[in-house]
Amino acid sequence: TVTPAPASIVLSDLNQTYNGSPKHVTVVTTPINLSHSVTYNSLSDEPVNAATYAVEVNITDPNYQGTASDSLVIAKASQTIDFTPLTAATFGDEPITPSATATSALTVSYTSSDPSIATASGNTVTIVGAGNTTITASQAGDDNYEAAIDAPQLLTVNKATTAVTLSGLTQTYDGSPKHVTVTTDPAVPAENIAITYEGLPDEPTAVGTYAIVATINDPNHEGGTTGSLVIEPGLDLVSWKNEHFTETEQIAGLAANNEDPDLDGLFNLAEYALGTDPWVFTPPLVPT
Repeated sequence: TVTPAPASIVLSDLNQTYNGSPKHVTVVTTPINLSHSVTYNSLSDEPVNAATYAVEVNITDPNYQGTASDSLVIAKASQTIDFTPLTAATFGDEPITPSATATSALTVSYTSSDPSIATASGNTVTIVGAGNTTITASQAGDDNYEAAIDAPQLLTVNKATTAVTLSGLTQTYDGSPKHVTVTTDPAVPAENIAITYEGLPDEPTAVGTYAIVATINDPNHEGGTTGSLVIEPGLDLVSWKNEHFTETEQIAGLAANNEDPDLDGLFNLAEYALGTDPWVFTPPLVPT
């Protein structure tokens, strides 16, 4: 019986990185090029996935004998995220599907730094308010990939432009404050609409024409318009008196029906009936 001669085995390439392809160690025998078998965790198949594998090498040449063992470590691969800048959106827009991708081809998820501006769920970003928020793309890795470094992008959500319409611009004097009606499309809460009359918030009472400015002060909408409110004289006696006499003059009795402030011989009641000004002398009618 001939005893096989001893052979030595040197193993290398014991630390590798996952890339989706099978990995094997390099075996060098002395004498060189001796036939041998290699197993990984007792299997002949070369491993693919990231993990640590027990390596056993046995010389199969009939004239030599020898074994060696060690560990093959397949490390997780790194990955990066490509996240292009986000286009500015407008309040009321449909949900956004960002285009971030990971070099691992694993699914990317998103988070929003300000949920009052936009919320993120899975790969969908939903706009809920106007303003700025940071959308961050993340990929947590898996058995073969390390977690990627997060990739942030700024999302700007502009206010929605709102059409503003004024109505009730011609009204009749009756001594009470007059206001115009404002409608918006899309609808905006009334408390978020500022209206001024000749630059003031107070609703006017007196006969006249007033410049109107309506402005939307809303966190998610913008817009405005201008117009004119005309308060016309009323046709009743009370309105006529309020048009021609101040409150002080009325208290003093100058607006009484039988008073004649312009001393033209016409009482206020007659001036009202004739449509004349009680403070402007009306010449007497000349018989023809």
